[in-house]
Amino acid sequence: RCAAVFDGISPFVIFNESTNSPANSERQSSAELHHSPRLHFPAAPLAGTVGFDILRIMTTVTFKTDEHEVQVDLEPDETVLEGLERSGVPVPSSCRSGVCQTCLVRARSGTPPAEGQEDLPATWRRLGYFLACVSCPENPLEVTFINQPERWSATVISTTALASGHAVRLSRPPRLEIFGGRTVRLPDRSSTAVISTTEDSFDVYWSSAQPPRPQEVLSLEGPFGDAFWVSEFAERPIAVACDDAGWTHALGFIRDACASDPPAQSITAWIPRSVEVEWFATESIAGTLDVRPCEEPLAAETILARNPDLTGWRVFLAGDPTKLRAMRGSLFRAGASPSSLLLVRCEGDR
Repeated sequence: RCAAVFDGISPFVIFNESTNSPANSERQSSAELHHSPRLHFPAAPLAGTVGFDILRIMTTVTFKTDEHEVQVDLEPDETVLEGLERSGVPVPSSCRSGVCQTCLVRARSGTPPAEGQEDLPATWRRLGYFLACVSCPENPLEVTFINQPERWSATVISTTALASGHAVRLSRPPRLEIFGGRTVRLPDRSSTAVISTTEDSFDVYWSSAQPPRPQEVLSLEGPFGDAFWVSEFAERPIAVACDDAGWTHALGFIRDACASDPPAQSITAWIPRSVEVEWFATESIAGTLDVRPCEEPLAAETILARNPDLTGWRVFLAGDPTKLRAMRGSLFRAGASPSSLLLVRCEGDR
């Protein structure tokens, strides 16, 4: 069997090498058929293709939300945006040329096209975000809106009492991008931070007096947020600052950064004096982290007093949204770029 490309239309030509006759579809295994893309037979053969049956590959995109599921077979050179619009899916869009990012969607399964992720932040790429207006996928995708919450269940593995609150370890469901510093929504509709992760479990901070019991199954939503550690940050110095509302997010980010392969090389963290330093000084992160408790950790002046030039730095900030907005201008003037800032906007104490 072989594949050939004619006139840029990319038909798929299948033939038997010994007889040059069309291959018998019955010889294809059930597994091959199950994973094959949808095929379309043109009404007439293309020029220069004598003696072959021409099959045109049509990529299937499945758009799924809680309320709707739509399958679209994309035409050759048709973008995800064009195919979804043709099927009546109301995807927001504006420039239609990959600039404004209005048409950003998320791949729930499948590999997003590289052209749809070009120049996007590293964390967005890790979450499967891509621009629908410039993406012509070659393989099936399941996509949804970027703000579409995932609803799932996790089993409580254990609970650990802390000086304030509990650390609750939960089973990690497949396919979900759970990283330290992201947020999950609990059954009571409150939100909390992921404070550590392993291959098959993760810990959340539980602030209420009554934690769940082991083996209890919790209905959760999320995870939310695009500020978390990715390996592309490893070679850059990292600055972390948080207030009382954001320290659990900062803890999750730092733990992932120090446990990754490769790990972070240098992290300076400014935390509130009210938070015990021991939270951050675990054995797995010793030697990489410089923790600096202070009165005003979430302030540009605090960071710039030690690092006046932030060119090339990654900066993770978690806490009061008003404080985050006030810091941005000063950090930009010190050399931080918009793509280098990782922001977690928190309301209330954690």
